[in-house]
Amino acid sequence: LQREGFQSDSRFARAFTRDKFSLEQWGRIKIRQHLEQRGLNQEQVEEAFTFIEEDIYIANLNRLLRRQAAGLKGISGFELRGRLFRFVAGKGYEPELIWDQIRELGLGQPDE
Repeated sequence: LQREGFQSDSRFARAFTRDKFSLEQWGRIKIRQHLEQRGLNQEQVEEAFTFIEEDIYIANLNRLLRRQAAGLKGISGFELRGRLFRFVAGKGYEPELIWDQIRELGLGQPDE
């Protein structure tokens, strides 16, 4: 099976990345950690990320932020931003990208 390419670490990494990103909405950090725990090398991990398009990645993050914000009504903007950040950081998204998207979407602004 390995000789024919049906069983390989690279193939596993691609399938794992595709499934966790598409089905679980995991970010790159969490996917990378899980792949490294399974003993895959850096090259295989980076190759697995090539299928994730940046615009789809950001759209997933925005969808998660909006959905979570919709369920958190009646709290201060400061607390909302903190809860949103912790939620998507737990999903494995990059902190800089999270803050950029929270600001861009205008979530947790003082006028809310």
